[in-house]
Amino acid sequence: MTGTASASALDQYLDIPLVIRDAAYGPGAGNPELPSDRATLARLLDEVRASDATPNDYETPLYQYRLVVVTDTAGFDLPSWAAGRCGLHPSQFG
Repeated sequence: MTGTASASALDQYLDIPLVIRDAAYGPGAGNPELPSDRATLARLLDEVRASDATPNDYETPLYQYRLVVVTDTAGFDLPSWAAGRCGLHPSQFG
């Protein structure tokens, strides 16, 4: 594996399940085990992409990164934001 992180350091982020798929059911993003700040996630994705991991291996970190970018842009604090507490109806999520 290439990149700056060792294989064992990256392994904890590969094939991690997407446990919070719907913000109406709980605060946060795809998996609470992942970092929720944009810079850390960007570095993690750079390292994973430089490794021999396939896109399916890092699906959840990528999902979380994209969600962080969107919520940062919208002004939400993702770790504490829960759509159900904001008066939004679940039908508004698609």
